[in-house]
This record gives sequence, structure tokens and C-alpha cells, in this order.
Amino acid sequence: MPGAQGPLTARLYTPAALVGRTGPAGLLVFFHGGGMVYGDLDSHDALCRVLAEGARVQVLAVDYRRAPEAPFPAGVEDAWAAYRWAVGNATELGADSMRTAVGVDSSGGYLAASVALRAAEAGVACRLQLLVYTVTDLAEESESRRRYGAGFFLTTEFIERARGWTSGSSALPGWCTGF
Repeated sequence: MPGAQGPLTARLYTPAALVGRTGPAGLLVFFHGGGMVYGDLDSHDALCRVLAEGARVQVLAVDYRRAPEAPFPAGVEDAWAAYRWAVGNATELGADSMRTAVGVDSSGGYLAASVALRAAEAGVACRLQLLVYTVTDLAEESESRRRYGAGFFLTTEFIERARGWTSGSSALPGWCTGF
């Protein structure tokens, strides 16, 4: 599928309940987590399979450009391009363009929120956001970051490193703030 600056790899999951069914299905466009630095289609394959089967919707998992090779706003722009493509090509995917949604885990939450805001501004269908332990605030310190920033899988050190790689600063464009 086309991204903001070139092709992106994607994977379409169709649940067993929809195989052989006539008529369009709902479509969840999924962006993986990983601090917008790590993760890919394979690291989130099991989660996408569970989402497709459990929700009985198609899941289109998209592998966007990641930092540090592609710093902010590369991932955000790829997510928006991928979502617009999915809505515009819903029929070819066997989906209903009016029953599209965006779903994510972890840092993908930032991508989903950006897509949902841009979709609303552009009049593009986005029925809902599925946000699983998401990141939507890259600029603020929080009590949980202070309390649990060391000794756990997601450390303050990693968050700060990923934030620097992905945004380059805490000054974000207007459409990325206010989540």
C-alpha cells in the first residue's frame, strides 16, 4: 500500500467467520506499538489474529516507517496515508468504507489518535478507535512514569530515548496535541 513517501508493507487478517461471506465487513486499520522505533508485522501477528477473530472484523496491519531512521512525523504521515488508502480501497478489501476504525497498542496510540483527528477534520470515516495501553501524550511527565520508570519493561530511559528519536523535540504540530 502507498505510504506518505513510498510503499508500506501491510497484512490483511480475515476471521474464519467472514470467509465465504458475502457483503462487506468492518475493517480495523492497526498500527503496532514499539515506541515508534521497534515492532513490525511479525511482532504483532498474534495480536492481530486475536483481534480479527474476537471482533469478527478484518484487520489491516500496517508497518509504518520508524525512528531513528525516519523521525517524526514519518510514522504519523504513513499512518494517515495508509488509513486514507484503506478507506478508499475498502471495497477491494471486502470491507465497508463507512465501518472503518483504527486500532493500536502502545505507541501506536499516538498514531491512531492522530489519524482519528485528521479523519474528522477531512470528513473521512473513522467509526472508532481501539486503544490498547496507548501512548497519546509524548510531551508530559506523569506520576506513573515517575513511580514505575525503572525496574519494569518500559523504562523512563527508553521513553525519553524513543521520544527524542521520534519527535526530535517536545514541540509538536497543533494537530498532534490536545489528545
